[in-house]
Amino acid sequence: GSRLSVSMAVGNVLRLMLMAHAGAVMRPAARHYTLMQRIRTTSRYAMVTATHRWSSCIQSQLQHAVRTMPAAHDVVILYDDTKPTPMRRQAEVFVEAHPRAYLVRFSATVGNRTLVRLGYPQRAIHEFSPFHSGFSKVAWFVWGARQTYEHVWFFEDDVLMPCAWYNFVQMFQHTNLTQTDELLAINCSTRSGHPWSRRCNFCHNRPGQKQTKCLLAAMRASRGLLHATDDALRHGIAAHHELTVPHVCQSLMRPHAHCIIQDISHDPRFAGRVAAPNYLDARAKERMQRLLETAMRPGGWHVLSQEHSGCRAGQRFSLYHPTKCPG
Repeated sequence: GSRLSVSMAVGNVLRLMLMAHAGAVMRPAARHYTLMQRIRTTSRYAMVTATHRWSSCIQSQLQHAVRTMPAAHDVVILYDDTKPTPMRRQAEVFVEAHPRAYLVRFSATVGNRTLVRLGYPQRAIHEFSPFHSGFSKVAWFVWGARQTYEHVWFFEDDVLMPCAWYNFVQMFQHTNLTQTDELLAINCSTRSGHPWSRRCNFCHNRPGQKQTKCLLAAMRASRGLLHATDDALRHGIAAHHELTVPHVCQSLMRPHAHCIIQDISHDPRFAGRVAAPNYLDARAKERMQRLLETAMRPGGWHVLSQEHSGCRAGQRFSLYHPTKCPG
């Protein structure tokens, strides 16, 4: 009787171990995260966008990103769920259908309170990501600093890319990130008297001091820069993100690290331009409108990535910003 009992006990233990192992093997990796969680992934890079709404237009953009992203890149959606909508479930369905897509859900209201509780000054949070940006730019850097990616591409959800993303991203794979931190941004300028500098707590250290400002609608940040920007926010650096991030790269990371800024809108390897629709001539604006109308149709971004002649590597193409989804 005792031998039978021992045998049954051992058998039960082995079955439990086997079930646990099978569960570990069969259980899918987590696809949904919160803002302060680290994504469990082996990918080295990520393409990230933040949105506070989910629509067929946004989903079409993300499908285009997933289909045309380069190897070793995840696609991450930072979804501001402050005002839940019936479309929220579609965001979950989307990431479940794409193995390298992840959903990071947060509430701007709760996220703000959480950061203040963790010691981030309220003024720094507000000045970094004010007005139309809401909490989204803070979310970029707070989330990014907690990840393991070597670098992260961030794109606002109103950037129109009528080309395959891998053609664009591969132009900038040259930098040795083990030795250099970097900011790749758009339309950078260095001068005194930027409008944002009036509310900047580091812009008036010296009379006539010039500041670098970069549009961050489409940008790449190295892991070191993400950590340094998050640290600057936590220690009270207060200014608009277009001033803060270049300042962190140029000034606050030295002498411990070397950080460079590259303006991709003027880089000769970027055979195109970053165009604001309001500043296009009539012919270019008409072309952009045709691209946008195609992109907004269900699956339209995939059509563009296959048919638009500018999607071939080495030819001219443009990023358009801002191009708002309807609704």
